[in-house]
Amino acid sequence: MATFDPGPLGGFSGSVGLIVGTKTGGKNVIRSKPGKRKKSTLKITPQNFRLPLITDFLSRFTDMINTGFKNQKSKLSAFNQAVKHNLKHAVTGESPDFEINYRKIIISKGKLEPVWSGTLTMKEGGMIEISWEIPETVSIKLVAKDTSYVVIYNSTKEKTICWPVGITRDQLKQIINTGLHHKEGDIMHAWLFFVSPDGKSSSNSEYLGLGSVLK
Repeated sequence: MATFDPGPLGGFSGSVGLIVGTKTGGKNVIRSKPGKRKKSTLKITPQNFRLPLITDFLSRFTDMINTGFKNQKSKLSAFNQAVKHNLKHAVTGESPDFEINYRKIIISKGKLEPVWSGTLTMKEGGMIEISWEIPETVSIKLVAKDTSYVVIYNSTKEKTICWPVGITRDQLKQIINTGLHHKEGDIMHAWLFFVSPDGKSSSNSEYLGLGSVLK
């Protein structure tokens, strides 16, 4: 906005092109014509509900995902790869009431030998046993020292236990203490995957099922 000296011809009012002339407080004033306000183009779509749901869930396992997806040939980060996959495969329901399908959640993706016959067994005292097998057709020398990675999610309390403790594939099982924060009756979901000794390869994660914490 600016003032001007109208000279002998006097001032002007109204608009000429993009300029508006007016008189305010006895002064001749010119200013630019205000632009038209644009209507908001933001639309509420199912994606507005699905994406935050899966992103929030997977953020609980960021370290594990960074290990399980890091060797994929992709321009996306490990976490964004996981979000992309699970958004497509592991979200169910109708907008806005979407839910996580735990069975289809993938925390690791790779070409390492898979999890064979993985099982989840609830033990007394809040203990959980994770076990697996090595088929006779597989060379034990090739897979023996793969490291197990376990993720356990308490859907009752929305708490997570991540367990990379150096248990190797040839040990065939590991015992996990759920700790004081997980009580009798809490529902636990578990996933297992393996990583090669050099950290350069990982297996697809396997959903082991759900169980109820025992007293």
